[in-house]
Amino acid sequence: MEQLCKEILGQLNIYERNHTHYTKCLGREIELIISNKPEERIRQIFLYFLINKSGLFPNRINLKVEYNNLDIAIYKNFELEDFRPLQHPIAIIEVKREEESLLSHENQLRRYLDEQRSSLGILFNGKNLVLFKKAYKEAYFSKEDLKSIEDIPGILREALHQENNDRLEFEKARDGDINSFVYLVKKYGKYTLHKFTFALKDSCDLIIGCCFRAEQDCISYDLYGNYSRKNRFSFKYHAFDKLISVIY
Repeated sequence: MEQLCKEILGQLNIYERNHTHYTKCLGREIELIISNKPEERIRQIFLYFLINKSGLFPNRINLKVEYNNLDIAIYKNFELEDFRPLQHPIAIIEVKREEESLLSHENQLRRYLDEQRSSLGILFNGKNLVLFKKAYKEAYFSKEDLKSIEDIPGILREALHQENNDRLEFEKARDGDINSFVYLVKKYGKYTLHKFTFALKDSCDLIIGCCFRAEQDCISYDLYGNYSRKNRFSFKYHAFDKLISVIY
């Protein structure tokens, strides 16, 4: 892994001006001073690998750098224009300088993972690579030492595959499946964060709703932008026609 990191470092566009070394951040498109900033070098190495070597960027993943106090956050790209719910990062990367012990930063990463509701976390210092992973419905993260950053694409592909489940539920609800619609409103539609556009049978008008509650064979909701506990609307399951979009 160290040899690969050295090779990538040689590919970075590092230049000198007034006795100071600079590079252009591969994630933020801004000029950075990297003299006396070994942690930034490690971050640019990891970004270079994700962007140029993983085979996932830009079609399947999106990268955010120094976002919400995170060194690197990896997000799944939206595949459907009409299904764009609130996203949590599929992975959080924390980078440290080469001589830094990763063990002392594990609690920091676990805190970020809990705060961001992410199931994958990686600590990386150019020599060592530690993966934290929480399986579906598991309460705790497992810890694994990885041999190389070349292991990362396979791990991300597995996480991306799991993220596709909600897209499939959306596609079924779009085709009129009431069970999939109920699943989505329970997950995304309880509050005002998401706009659900849907259609009912025997109605020509589309409905934009939020604050859904699904009970037995009936669904109640508020019109988006017009919240009222007294004037809520409802419909029976059999009246559902199709889901149009879910937008955060």
